[in-house]
Amino acid sequence: MIAGSAPCCLQLTDSVPGFFVRRGHGGLRCTGRTSIVKERIRGDPGLTAVADANRRWQAMIRSGAFPSGSDRHRLILGAPEAAFLRRFGALSGAVTQWSLPLWPDLRFETIAVPGGPVLQEWLVRPDPATRPDLGAVADARPWSCVIADLDHAFGPVRHADGDTSSRWSIVLTAAGGRGVPRCHLARFAWGLLQAVTLL
Repeated sequence: MIAGSAPCCLQLTDSVPGFFVRRGHGGLRCTGRTSIVKERIRGDPGLTAVADANRRWQAMIRSGAFPSGSDRHRLILGAPEAAFLRRFGALSGAVTQWSLPLWPDLRFETIAVPGGPVLQEWLVRPDPATRPDLGAVADARPWSCVIADLDHAFGPVRHADGDTSSRWSIVLTAAGGRGVPRCHLARFAWGLLQAVTLL
């Protein structure tokens, strides 16, 4: 089952309560007693398939033949929907966007040094008209918002890097249940909202 709202955490609650398999920056890793978790994975065809897919993915991205930069995303995601240059002050970044069936209003976007490495990869909303109506923090549901949605609704906000390159967080101030302004922490994975907690 999915633990919490994060799409990258499988909780093995059937027979191993409290142990998790997490998909982090380096792939799947076990927290808790690794031998118990591995035994549980071996006994579940679904989890075995996930572990096998992860093993193949890790071998592929570590292969010397695997392309670098945005080419690796083209290999996995196919031809992009859009590719263009975007100015960041005095610098230009090569922006590439792919549509995803799971989130038709969003695009998976990479920003790279032209002809070089990818600096940023996340989900974005290209059309502001599709933004969710965020009248209150409670309206910001996991998996329904990207960073710019909360920035627009509750700005100005304070941005902070997460513990890995795929994580991001923002601190925002918004009215609570009684209309009193309160500080909240919104956490994102790959630019997609995972949780909002009261500070």
